[in-house]
Amino acid sequence: MSTPAIPSTVRAVSKWTTPRLLQTALILIWAAALLFFGVALAGVRATRSVVQTVGKDAVPSILAAQRLKVSLSDLDANVVNELIVPPGTSASSIKGYVTRRQEITDSLIRAAENITYDDLERKPITDLTNALSAFERLAIKARTLHQRGDARGTVSTYRDALTQLHGSLLPAADRLAKANTDALRRRESSLGLQTGILTTLTVLTAFALLAALVGTQLLLSQRTRRTLNPALLAASVVAVLTAVTVLRAFSGVKEEVRVAREDAFQSLSILWQARSLAYDANSDESRWLFDRERRSDLEKDFFDKTTLLLKLPTGQSYDSFVAATSAASLPSGSKGLFAQELANITFAGEREAAQKTVRAYGVYYGRDRQIRALENAGQHAEAVRFCISLAPGDSNWAYARFDEALDETIMINQTAFEAAIEGGFRRLRGLDIGIPLAVLITGVLALVGIRPRLREYDV
Repeated sequence: MSTPAIPSTVRAVSKWTTPRLLQTALILIWAAALLFFGVALAGVRATRSVVQTVGKDAVPSILAAQRLKVSLSDLDANVVNELIVPPGTSASSIKGYVTRRQEITDSLIRAAENITYDDLERKPITDLTNALSAFERLAIKARTLHQRGDARGTVSTYRDALTQLHGSLLPAADRLAKANTDALRRRESSLGLQTGILTTLTVLTAFALLAALVGTQLLLSQRTRRTLNPALLAASVVAVLTAVTVLRAFSGVKEEVRVAREDAFQSLSILWQARSLAYDANSDESRWLFDRERRSDLEKDFFDKTTLLLKLPTGQSYDSFVAATSAASLPSGSKGLFAQELANITFAGEREAAQKTVRAYGVYYGRDRQIRALENAGQHAEAVRFCISLAPGDSNWAYARFDEALDETIMINQTAFEAAIEGGFRRLRGLDIGIPLAVLITGVLALVGIRPRLREYDV
């Protein structure tokens, strides 16, 4: 049997002198260290970009757009609440309108100052600003007509304002949220691929550096009969610790982003959608009292929105539904935003807060029946008073309790989101300096370990 031919390159290397082999080994160690430095540092920056995109750019803008919808719905609620009572008797509604108007203005200014995705955000913000001006002109006109006692003109103008709200304002806010959601998905896809590749390369270059260090240690053992080179051993330890630290940081950040994205943000998006829907449903009650000709449509709107919030299983009440959600699973047949939130419970206290929210909405929903009963019994003034009153036991009092419970649920998730994002940044903190420093130390230790051996050969 013929002996396999040895490649010429291998034969040539096998004839190299020990000094030449050690010099080559040192160059290989430095080259591997520099490769590890470049790849690991690029991985840190890409990973930080993921945290920045989720935590500071897209998600806050998405939530801001959803909060804007709540403010817009409440702005309209203050208009209609002013119109269903005699002129001059709605100081709280006027004050609420002014407050919400200022909030919306501030939100639009912040959104314009924080544009990240160019025209994808700029266009919806422009549309919102223009639609808000049109809505406000109609709202002012309706209030003026109301003060003049022109009931028909007031109703007609308010209908136009409501059309502006549902036809332009809220859709523009949705487009702003969607622009950031779409940008987030694209950016996550791109960065996810990039960080995956860089993480893999970090592992490979770390193995290459360690292989170069271990190979040099074996070379010294074979050629110089020194079992252990302390400097090379120290360099190997530094390289391993650095690689482990970097890879643990990447893994930790990935988990922090998952918590922020899938656990906290998913619930936050659901809850802010629910809040916007609930505010609009609450306004439907006042609209129902105000616009007699459209009562059947407005009543349907209220119940449709309530169903979107929570469709109870057949035969269950809000209280029995809440009792059935004490376990991890939901009652069969339950649907809606509240059901989605209860299916995504993650954080301490979140289930209790979500259950409290559902229970409080049930109390408010019961007050709605009282409003309609009073109005249908011919007690219009009492129905209006009960509808907009914050006195304990009245409708808006019940709604305020619901909104407080909802806000508590939101804050649990918001706090968790912010903690996860801060955790992501914290895990990467110091690596921009630590990686190059560790690579430098590794290179110096390799030189310290090999240089004395070279001197033995007068090199």
